[in-house]
Amino acid sequence: MPYLEPTQESGRALMMRRIAGEIVMLNLLRFREVADYSTSPELAPSNTISGAAAYRRYIEHTLPFLHASGGELLFICWASHIPGG
Repeated sequence: MPYLEPTQESGRALMMRRIAGEIVMLNLLRFREVADYSTSPELAPSNTISGAAAYRRYIEHTLPFLHASGGELLFICWASHIPGG
């Protein structure tokens, strides 16, 4: 499945455009049955967890940084099935 992987340079290019107003980001995510920590094993919990649980851990860790930068989490929803998805 295709995905975007933003880089430092692409973030800089976006900021250099000096777009007025707020930036809102929408993530539509699908999670693995079992979280894959193969690229960062040092972050893996001692017990196997689902991809959704791993994402919750990520949110808990990053929220303080988001708030410190003036950002906010507007909405989060866990859907078990999306018709046609």
